[in-house]
Amino acid sequence: MLFNILILHLLALISPGPDFLYVAATVLNSTKKEQLKVVLGITTGIVFWSLVSLLGLSLMIQKFAWFIPVLSILGGAYLLYLAIQIYKSRKEKLGEQSKIKISFWGGVITNPKAIIYFSSIFSIYASKNNLQRNLVLLILMWSLSFFWFLFLSILLSHKKNIHLYQKKKICIDTIISLALLILPSILIINQTFLLYEKYY
Repeated sequence: MLFNILILHLLALISPGPDFLYVAATVLNSTKKEQLKVVLGITTGIVFWSLVSLLGLSLMIQKFAWFIPVLSILGGAYLLYLAIQIYKSRKEKLGEQSKIKISFWGGVITNPKAIIYFSSIFSIYASKNNLQRNLVLLILMWSLSFFWFLFLSILLSHKKNIHLYQKKKICIDTIISLALLILPSILIINQTFLLYEKYY
């Protein structure tokens, strides 16, 4: 069962989502120190939401129906900001002072809807009476998340990929910024409608 859960988690990590896009968007325009900051930020977000889910705080959050939509909107807004910065700096050469601000907290808040994912995972595997089992699951999921995003950042920042990026920087930055404009916009619109339906 544990192996199946970890495979499921790996597939969830690999599938393009807010975290994946955030790494892809920032790693090509950042130093190794900044790349590590992004990876640690995303992993911290995963740690936080998994703990919230496992400790049962998700039930409390469900009582405050506005919490997740508002946090999702904030995360989407940050990705929109990032998209604009990437688009503005698309003509800059690598090595020039980048206008893109790489943020640890950006990695933390990009995917608050992860609480839904972790709640479903823990409802299958986690045990209320087995702290050791839960702790093993958490550590393995956190480690898998950290090393996947670290691997992704290293892969994208490989010399061959950087060389390709240098040649096609304007095109690649434009595509990334468009993706970061479209997906968060859809997220923000959906969450805004959700809030509207709940409170109006």
